[in-house]
Amino acid sequence: MIDQGFNQTSNNLFWPGSFSYPVNLPILPIMLMAGKQITQYVSFYLVIGQPSGGTVRGYDGYNSVNFHYHVLQFTLGYQFSFPDTRFKVGLGPSLFIL
Repeated sequence: MIDQGFNQTSNNLFWPGSFSYPVNLPILPIMLMAGKQITQYVSFYLVIGQPSGGTVRGYDGYNSVNFHYHVLQFTLGYQFSFPDTRFKVGLGPSLFIL
């Protein structure tokens, strides 16, 4: 938005003051994780969700532009637990789709 010039300030007659662009309006991230324990210290896990998303608004002095975006995440991997601690480590590839 900034590189294309949609980073101007707008003045409104009905709202006091000015409004600077671009504006990011994020939505609530939603992630789900499920797993299956294989041994006492090893398990598989699956993560599916939307870690980021929202709308970006820009203004160039004449026109306004809205860009809606959603990022989806899919992860499948191994999770290792350590005895006598609550520490866990997960390892696996993630696929992000914009």
